[in-house]
Amino acid sequence: MESKAWASGAQFSTLLEFMESHGDITKPQPGAQGRLRADRLWQQLANALNSIGGGVQKTPDKWKKVWADWKSKTKKGNYNTLPCKWYWWWSKL
Repeated sequence: MESKAWASGAQFSTLLEFMESHGDITKPQPGAQGRLRADRLWQQLANALNSIGGGVQKTPDKWKKVWADWKSKTKKGNYNTLPCKWYWWWSKL
């Protein structure tokens, strides 16, 4: 079991930057090639996030969950359910 559940600030920033530059990869292009490209990008993103020191180690599927949870909470406006450091960061945008 992981000793820490939350991604570090550096990991979260990297996740957001990756999504900004590649688009939301949870919605791949139609067809088999689109799904394969999305899977490769998730693996690339997971490797990049896991290589950041001081953060958590997660599989691509668990990073997908982090992204889905964050999107859901921000769309609903449930900023107070985010950890304090994320609320502070998000409120500055």
